[in-house]
Amino acid sequence: MTGRAHIGLLALVFVVIFGGVPSFQAPDAHNFIAYYAIALFGVGLLPVHWTIKLFAGIAGASAVYIQIMIACVQPRSLAGLYGKLYLSANADFQFIMLFAGLYAMFMILRPGMTTWLNMLCAIAMIEVMRVSWMRLGWDPIYIPVNISDSITDAPGTQGNPGWTGMALAMCGPAFFRSRLWWGLAPIMGAMYILQSLTPVIALPGAVMVYALFKFRRSGAIIVVITAIVILGLYFLYDPSDSHRFVNCRRAWEICTERNLWFMGYGLGSWIMLFPEPGASFHRAHCEPLQVWFELGFMGVLAMLLYARFLILRFVRVVKRGAMSKHGLHAAAGMVTVILCSLGNFPFHLAGTAVLAVGWMAMFEKETAWQRW
Repeated sequence: MTGRAHIGLLALVFVVIFGGVPSFQAPDAHNFIAYYAIALFGVGLLPVHWTIKLFAGIAGASAVYIQIMIACVQPRSLAGLYGKLYLSANADFQFIMLFAGLYAMFMILRPGMTTWLNMLCAIAMIEVMRVSWMRLGWDPIYIPVNISDSITDAPGTQGNPGWTGMALAMCGPAFFRSRLWWGLAPIMGAMYILQSLTPVIALPGAVMVYALFKFRRSGAIIVVITAIVILGLYFLYDPSDSHRFVNCRRAWEICTERNLWFMGYGLGSWIMLFPEPGASFHRAHCEPLQVWFELGFMGVLAMLLYARFLILRFVRVVKRGAMSKHGLHAAAGMVTVILCSLGNFPFHLAGTAVLAVGWMAMFEKETAWQRW
């Protein structure tokens, strides 16, 4: 397994080095179908769950379809649109390949769970300090990231508040340990400053799952208190942003008007088809929705099959009483990933994608069959 995995990783490295940089040139710069084939061959050799390989294959087929469409049909009036769609599809496909490789690295190296949790604690505290500094008007490491008003209105190292909030929520389960519960207080304070709703739901949701299985007697009380906190913050924020609902409605209308709900419009197409007012998110802010829109029913099916794997794995471990020392931490981490994916796009941002992929690998590692 290790030898095959190394070959797979070398294949992905080859694609990134020789196919990555030129991918942002003209559409006819390289025959990227060959690069896609090499990348999929590499993913096929990686020690990742078969549903992830299936998803990579569907995304690769969609990217190849776009490549063929551009090569065969290029009217001048649509050349610019097709060129942008090509670049978007290729960039998203390479993103999937990179994080499939990262997932495999976690599985091959099998880092200690304690090391992973401690690293997340350090990241969370650094992020809390950065948010606090910006609240005070002090940004010692200023990096302008306000590309446009539709992407972020909070320039600086904090970037979009929702992105930082997702990172904090995903780091939160690392504090579900004795003598470290105090860390949740500054995290929730930073989330209040950020005013992003999805992370505020994701982290308490992880607390609820952890409490139910860890504290058999007081777990229900903790769940009720956490639910009250979520509702309180929800009404405190008074969210009036209806963009997400507009996105859902327009995505359904666009797919059904051409009966493309099964095939989707192609990888990377969301950003090309949503420039209209009221639905101008450059991402869907819901990973399943964007996958359904771009890859159709087959892409969503791959996601559902992976979710089924997660649920069955967790149920089996709980029934057999074979939960590892940090198995519940991994499960709580996956809860934050799932909830953030339903209200935002963590797999389309490098920082949060690393955290999400790490939790996926750690969950598979901590609930492996050898521990049953």
